[in-house]
Amino acid sequence: MDAISLKKYRESLTARNKDYIRNNAYYLGKNPVILKNVKKDKYGFIEDQDRRIPLPIARKMINTLAGFQFSNIQYKETGRALSMEANFKNLLTLAKKEIDVKEETDYFKYFKTINEHNDNDILDLETAISACNHGRAYKIYYFSTDGMLKCDVIPANEIEPVYTNTLNPMMEKAIRYNSEKVVDAAGKETDIYYATVYTKTGVEYWIAKNADYSDAKINPDKPAEIYKTKNIPEKMHVIEYNIFRDKTPLVAHLYGMIDEIDRVISKNIGEELAGFKAAILKVSFQLQDMYRDEQGLTEMDRFKKTNILPGMTKDDIAEWLTKEMPDSFIFGAYDRLKKDLFEYADIPNFGDAESWGNTISGVSAAYRLLGFMFLGKQTFRIWTEGKRLEIDLVNSYAPLVAGGASILNTMNELTILSQSVLPKNILENAQIAGMLKDIVPDSDLIKMFPEIVTDEKGALEELEEQREKSTNRLMNGLTETTKEEPEESEDD
Repeated sequence: MDAISLKKYRESLTARNKDYIRNNAYYLGKNPVILKNVKKDKYGFIEDQDRRIPLPIARKMINTLAGFQFSNIQYKETGRALSMEANFKNLLTLAKKEIDVKEETDYFKYFKTINEHNDNDILDLETAISACNHGRAYKIYYFSTDGMLKCDVIPANEIEPVYTNTLNPMMEKAIRYNSEKVVDAAGKETDIYYATVYTKTGVEYWIAKNADYSDAKINPDKPAEIYKTKNIPEKMHVIEYNIFRDKTPLVAHLYGMIDEIDRVISKNIGEELAGFKAAILKVSFQLQDMYRDEQGLTEMDRFKKTNILPGMTKDDIAEWLTKEMPDSFIFGAYDRLKKDLFEYADIPNFGDAESWGNTISGVSAAYRLLGFMFLGKQTFRIWTEGKRLEIDLVNSYAPLVAGGASILNTMNELTILSQSVLPKNILENAQIAGMLKDIVPDSDLIKMFPEIVTDEKGALEELEEQREKSTNRLMNGLTETTKEEPEESEDD
């Protein structure tokens, strides 16, 4: 790496970050199209309220998918043996070797310890949201001062990835650009720019005074780290996550519709509220048009000079007081656009009571969610490719961090599972189960209620006991009834 290359990659990242800024604005509900040319003060706050109403619709769609598909990720041991150096030869050699995973292996305990120490469940959700919002997310592994293997999420606008020129491009370099403000000896505040270059063999640290890194040089205070000399695994310690192969965001193709929704609600509601407030203001002041002040102006004259409602006459009072806001048109157009937006995104708007009310059947909901379920599985499948690389990196650290032959001997392939289960209509399932009683085995009927039944085997045993007790009570009742009946006399 040299200063010329750092400058080139920095220019590439700067161009890419234009999209990052746009995507972030939509996610935060600060539509860059609607809020274009808005006047702000030195603190970044809007100076004059101009009745623009941007809505965080992109955030709702991204959070719906991320919350459903990525909020509860579980790992399960398969028992298929693994080697730290996974290659085709090893896979063939280990194909017939099985690890006993009836109980948690030492390897899985090691993996869980790394995950829990780093709060990886939270970091995984952060990478999913970033990948949905920006098309890419990055996680970095490093040693902390206490000697623990740590990981953190790096904002996507700080990393410039460099890929191999192959049919299946892999990230061969990851350059992190960041800066900090320092105060020099003269008390002047200046910016210092840093570039950290990550490769499979180690890390280089660069420093520059110019923002374009044209004067970049090796940081004299931080010598390069060579993994081999420190027995650190020679692997990329920066992991990239995506949700699509082309690294596009989740809803970038829908920004035009989001702009139109914000425009409809901002323009129409803004105009209606402006006129309505002005009419109320006029009545509340009880304006009179007879007595004039020293300047020869009446209250009505002074009010007209404010230009709140230019050209208003006395008849306008009654008109505005009896005026009905055309909300059927405004919100009709708004609702229609919003429905189409979620439909084209294949993401359901569960807050829409009309579409997802309590009257919808489970079969109908299942068919309407086909696109959403496919989208969730597709994005999760591609996201797990990054997770596989992360697990491979964690595995390669096992001899250095944990040691112990038992961890290496029990290393086996992990299945990455998304516990994404849609809520079911339990009443509907109960009715179906009632109709299928004595037709379908109880074991299959119980599986229809995973939200209620946590132990299927125990539930079946308890159900059998209840039936046996019920039968005994019935038989005992019949026996007692027979004993209580009077015996007929021989004379009768």
